[in-house]
Amino acid sequence: MPRMKAHRLVIIAAALTTLVAAALATALATVSGQGLPHAIRHDLSVASGTAVTISGSVNASQAAQYNRSAARADLRRAGRHAVRFYRQLV
Repeated sequence: MPRMKAHRLVIIAAALTTLVAAALATALATVSGQGLPHAIRHDLSVASGTAVTISGSVNASQAAQYNRSAARADLRRAGRHAVRFYRQLV
C-alpha cells in the first residue's frame, strides 16, 4: 500500500503541473493578444522621433485610387505628427 500512495502522489503532482502550465499559457496568450498591441500603440503615440515603415504591393487600380488629395487628407489626419509619404510605381 505505501507504493500506491506514492504513485497517486506522483499522478496528482503531474496533473497539478499540467494545470498550472495550461493556466500560464492561457494568461500569456491573453496578454500577448490583447495587452501587447495596446502597449505598442501607446508607446508609438507617445514616443517622439519614431519611424514606422509600411510597405506592400499594389496593383495599378489601387495606386490610381491614392492621389495627392488623399495624401493631403492623410497628412491632415496625422495632426501634429510629422508624416512623409513615399510612393514608387514600377
